[in-house]
Amino acid sequence: MNVKHKNELYGEQDGKCSGCGERLPIRNLTLDHVAPKSKGGADAKANLQLLCAVCNSVKGTRSQAEFMQELRRQGLASFKTVSLGNLSLIPSKLRIPTPSTM
Repeated sequence: MNVKHKNELYGEQDGKCSGCGERLPIRNLTLDHVAPKSKGGADAKANLQLLCAVCNSVKGTRSQAEFMQELRRQGLASFKTVSLGNLSLIPSKLRIPTPSTM
């Protein structure tokens, strides 16, 4: 993973987080694996996306599909495409199950 991938993804994603859809400066977005490396995901560009720090933290080691499924389960299905404006509100709205509660 490198700066070239980050710059390319920033253009492809129109500067938006793949989680919440918030448009942010490139310095506020992090490279994330769609399929986590811990689950066999590759470092290939096709498996990379940009997430804001909040979404990356909440997503953790889930795949992007698992992350979005959890958002839909909690009634936040439009989370990916709707700008929430204040990302600090996101963690209080999400109840991400821990392994002991699954």
